[in-house]
Amino acid sequence: MKYWEFLIQKEGDETWLPLETQQVEFLEGRYRVVAHTDRVNTPMVIRASQLITEEMPPRQRVRKRRGETNDAGLVVVMPYVHLKPGQWDLVCSSLSPTGDFIDDVDASWRYQEQLQVFAPTEEDWSSEWPIPTDASGAQSTLIEHSDSLSTTNATQADAPLVQAQAQLKDNMERQGQSPASDTPIDLSYRISLQQQAFLARRNQSMTITGQVQALVDTPQIQGASQLWLRLQNPVTAQVIMEAHRPLSLDRLPADFKVKIQLPTNVRTRVVLGEVSLRSASVDGNEPAKILSSTAFTITAGIALLLDDIANKDHGEFEEEISVVFDDTNEAHLSADRSEPSLVSPLLDPTL
Repeated sequence: MKYWEFLIQKEGDETWLPLETQQVEFLEGRYRVVAHTDRVNTPMVIRASQLITEEMPPRQRVRKRRGETNDAGLVVVMPYVHLKPGQWDLVCSSLSPTGDFIDDVDASWRYQEQLQVFAPTEEDWSSEWPIPTDASGAQSTLIEHSDSLSTTNATQADAPLVQAQAQLKDNMERQGQSPASDTPIDLSYRISLQQQAFLARRNQSMTITGQVQALVDTPQIQGASQLWLRLQNPVTAQVIMEAHRPLSLDRLPADFKVKIQLPTNVRTRVVLGEVSLRSASVDGNEPAKILSSTAFTITAGIALLLDDIANKDHGEFEEEISVVFDDTNEAHLSADRSEPSLVSPLLDPTL
């Protein structure tokens, strides 16, 4: 199964957090980033760029180096770096056939993560962990594959959640089963999850937190219902875990927290989870109706490997500072356009 995900860790924190969307927001601090993919033992170009808007003309500082995933599909994208407020872009892309650096537009594959970093304020008493900039990120959507070379489509198509859903659907259809995503649902309800990507740690539980909401004032179905949680292997369609509990539709919105722990015999790297709201079956022979559902993923089997690879020597970055042109400074910079861009070793990663 194809997939690509970025994971971030804040200095002083033991937790690695999978980044769920292409754009995330979080507070200034020292962070490091690792990528996890099915592309094992694959060389690549790694670029970390910062848009510097405090100066005129604006500049873009680009750090780049070669990297390669190990046999577990892990690669260090960025060691601990003090991320100052502004826009940061992390890009991993293919090398040329001869192993040289090439422009992103010429790469055969490319994955990108954009970090919007903000200075902390007195009100920022909560966690500094990133949050999706897309408010709809808590809703699960299956995105069809596309031949487009745009970064957005390429990254979304290989996100673990999308790939796991597509893999499970294909496997169930081959087995003559109907995927839950094909089952008509009642649009009167919605399930929102606080987090859609989890990292499993051995002998430690995870908490699935969310809320069930009514989208209309008078839903057609009221009364008793059940909140279901299911974990599946997307490659084999095997159900790993399933549980449910009652939920009254008359008392919405309703928050929920469910603690789960993966069995020790799970072999797949990506587990697909689903939280669904189902009507209570009046007749035992009649299946319950799915009122709403949303999905999440759990990455398993790499927690112990992350710190090990992140602490190893990742190689040196080269740094290139280039001027960002726009209509407001074009005339001002016309005399400087013929000068070469500055290339120097990366001496201080905190700048």
